[in-house]
Amino acid sequence: MKPLAQSLLGVPATQFDAVIEHLEQEWNTFQTTYDVYFACGQCEQR
Repeated sequence: MKPLAQSLLGVPATQFDAVIEHLEQEWNTFQTTYDVYFACGQCEQR
């Protein structure tokens, strides 16, 4: 995710690293949760 955050969003590498470093503490303190959904499919081409 880091390369995408840098190239698409302009997030500096040091800022990205700092956020990742503090994620576990935030999750434990605020009981933060995220819902993630994935979908896979295949199209038949004729």
